[in-house]
Amino acid sequence: NQRVMEALTWIKEQQQNILIKEKGRTPGEEAVVLVEDGLYRGYGFIPKDEPVRSNEDLYAFVEPQRDTPEARRLISSYLGKPQARVLTTW
Repeated sequence: NQRVMEALTWIKEQQQNILIKEKGRTPGEEAVVLVEDGLYRGYGFIPKDEPVRSNEDLYAFVEPQRDTPEARRLISSYLGKPQARVLTTW
């Protein structure tokens, strides 16, 4: 898919920090996926009533994961969707 490849190339070239936010496992939380310096760093679940004011607060909820081609493909595929909720700064 051309859009997926463009998103993957954009992430790699930009070496961006991206935080993807989605619905959590329950109504009281949000799921997050962290891409830092262009690399997949992990995912986590943050209670909606938990204040996240710094990177350290965010990292406390993110389960570290390996950056793999499959992870990058999935993230790029998600980024190509119009409903993607992406923050480029946090």
